[in-house]
Amino acid sequence: SFALGVLLLAHPLMRVLYGPQWDEAVPLARWLALALLFQVPISNCQIALTSTGAAQRVLRATAWQSGCLMLAAVTTAHWGVQVLTQALVLSAACGLVGWLLQVRAHLGLSLRALGAALLPSAGVALCSTSGPLLVLWALGEQPAQPLLALALGGALAAFGFVTGCVVLRHPFVEEIRKMTKKLRP
Repeated sequence: SFALGVLLLAHPLMRVLYGPQWDEAVPLARWLALALLFQVPISNCQIALTSTGAAQRVLRATAWQSGCLMLAAVTTAHWGVQVLTQALVLSAACGLVGWLLQVRAHLGLSLRALGAALLPSAGVALCSTSGPLLVLWALGEQPAQPLLALALGGALAAFGFVTGCVVLRHPFVEEIRKMTKKLRP
């Protein structure tokens, strides 16, 4: 959800944080956000393998991921930062595949079962993008008031996230319930 939000709201985000002198970095931020989309599941893979004592698999997956990153950097850096950031997306996807294969081999999960487990989170992420997309449609990709676009986009993304969690019955809803019970006097 965060990566998709940054991808969609990159222009107002860069304008608010760094000013108009950083406008040329907006496409790079979008590519990096797309790469982050592939990086996020890796932390869950790491936890699954580490908690089940599969240190060798963690090492193999880390080596694979690092190799993908090095290959992307070495083969594309001479073409400039734009091509390099695009290659980082492919590197991140390649790295994720390595992690997923290690998790699959160690835990005996089929790719279908893994996909089914990730589907609710993908649905929630898509729900969270509806607000930023609406803001882009209403205010444009380069809004005259970037702070307004960012505030509206962020608030609507949060609303879409929570709504998606509730409607899709994501396990995160139970975590929200536990947290709100603790906050009540």
